[in-house]
Amino acid sequence: MSKKTKWFMIGLVVINIVLLFSTFYSFEKNTEKPSPLLGTYQSKDTNPKGMVMLSFSDDKAFEEYSNSKLIDSGTFIKEKKNVYILQSDLKNEMVVLFKEKNDQFYFYSDDKQVYLLEKISDTPTGNLNNHYSP
Repeated sequence: MSKKTKWFMIGLVVINIVLLFSTFYSFEKNTEKPSPLLGTYQSKDTNPKGMVMLSFSDDKAFEEYSNSKLIDSGTFIKEKKNVYILQSDLKNEMVVLFKEKNDQFYFYSDDKQVYLLEKISDTPTGNLNNHYSP
């Protein structure tokens, strides 16, 4: 094998290694982890007003149920770590996940009630394709 061919082969190997590492780096950087909010949450303690349930999908949609009746739907955005904003025609509210466990948060409803919601499923429950329209 000639000297030129040898350097050419070494160059190809180096270029392939660089391309391989850049592909893995780019894939890792662009892969978004699913939101810890994803899933279905239900009020831990039922109070006189009834049960509240919130469901969050991976397409950034949410649905709010009261006593199994759909009362609101919209989108959610991540504000900061463990802080999300629910947005709809009816509300612009904040949800803060507990730092110790990402499966509970307090929800302040429109009727000024405070509910402790606990994750009951990692899968969104409800009909997240038919959004509520007031």
